[in-house]
Amino acid sequence: MRTLEAFFIVNYIRHDFYSRGISEIVYISPQSISFKERIKTGVVKSVKYKVLDYNGKCVVERQASDGKNYFGPFKEKIEFEDGKGYILIKSYIGKFLIPKKPVDKVIRKLIPLF
Repeated sequence: MRTLEAFFIVNYIRHDFYSRGISEIVYISPQSISFKERIKTGVVKSVKYKVLDYNGKCVVERQASDGKNYFGPFKEKIEFEDGKGYILIKSYIGKFLIPKKPVDKVIRKLIPLF
């Protein structure tokens, strides 16, 4: 169960940034990062992830211009680490790298090999 919790937290943050992030990730502290995202309607909003301690368990707060969401509580704790050109999400199952710069959202047409 612990492994699934860690995977869920890490994957949710990475997916949010990869699918909608339009600005570089800003490292705030071991408990917090932020970036700007564009949603399908074209609206740009600021997003901040903050790791909170809730009675010895981990709760992840996602704060955006339109409100807050909470994930958890989880037994697994995570924290962020600032790197040169990347952010690490650290958990007991390892470190997961996210590039600070947003990825290209353009879907490229696959060229057939045959």
